[in-house]
Amino acid sequence: MTRPTIREMLEQLYAELAQLEPASEQQQATLDGINSQVQEWLADPDDSQEPDLQDRLEEALLLFEADHPRLTEVLNQAITTLTVAGV
Repeated sequence: MTRPTIREMLEQLYAELAQLEPASEQQQATLDGINSQVQEWLADPDDSQEPDLQDRLEEALLLFEADHPRLTEVLNQAITTLTVAGV
């Protein structure tokens, strides 16, 4: 998987997260952490912590799957993209 493909996926995820209304403080904290890591990756893809990002996305998937089906879809795509990329 190429860096541009990962970049596109993370930009889509970032846009989806920006529209989300978290239902709890836990959801807000999770979103803040993901946003931070996505911004870090977009700023400097070669110096990012992709395995940490993938772990955080998997945690978010479990947290949001019942309340936010569109976000769940985007999270699944992001996790799949990172997995295929060998991250």
